[in-house]
Amino acid sequence: MKPYSVLLAYPSETFNGQTQTYFKHIESTNSRCAVDAVQKLAAMANHGNYEPEDFEPLLCIEGHHDNLL
Repeated sequence: MKPYSVLLAYPSETFNGQTQTYFKHIESTNSRCAVDAVQKLAAMANHGNYEPEDFEPLLCIEGHHDNLL
């Protein structure tokens, strides 16, 4: 397991065209699994109002990085 920092975009129609993001640190075996896991977390955090694939990946990098935002 490796640490990853993942940044996702909410669906564009959600905030009147304004870009809103969801950022999470996660431990995962690879970057694809990290993105998949964070998409699921984002959907759960929004009480099932979205499907995981509704969140578009913007960035996934190895390591826990707080200074990205």
